Amino acid sequence: MPQVVETADERQFSLARRKSEIRPYRLTARTWLVVANVLGSLHVIFGLGATIVTSLVAAQPPLLGVHPELLVANLKWAAVALTAVSAFLNTTDRGRKYRAAQRHLMDAIVKFDSDPSYTLNQLILARWKAAELLDNNKPLPE
Repeated sequence: MPQVVETADERQFSLARRKSEIRPYRLTARTWLVVANVLGSLHVIFGLGATIVTSLVAAQPPLLGVHPELLVANLKWAAVALTAVSAFLNTTDRGRKYRAAQRHLMDAIVKFDSDPSYTLNQLILARWKAAELLDNNKPLPE
């Protein structure tokens, strides 16, 4: 039986087809990275805000005005609110999970791009495993 030889045009078509098949997976990985970065930024914003407000309450500097007691009372509530929102959103753990899922999916995408024997089914399974990392009830594997 004669061996079928793939022409350069056929090879280029198959490479373009492989790239187009994984476009949604690249978009998912990019989205997960953006979400991880946003959650990390929120963690920093809420953390710094709570720290600054708590420091102002503790120090009671004369810059607070004529009636610092009123402002200090309001700042106490602001510090509590910032801390509560940060704890409720759980930005640290959620950000780590999104970053781990993005890394897992990007590893699979790189394998798919560089290894022609790595199939689309393997990429789909890797995406499912990455999505399982986002489950809020499970801790990240060490």
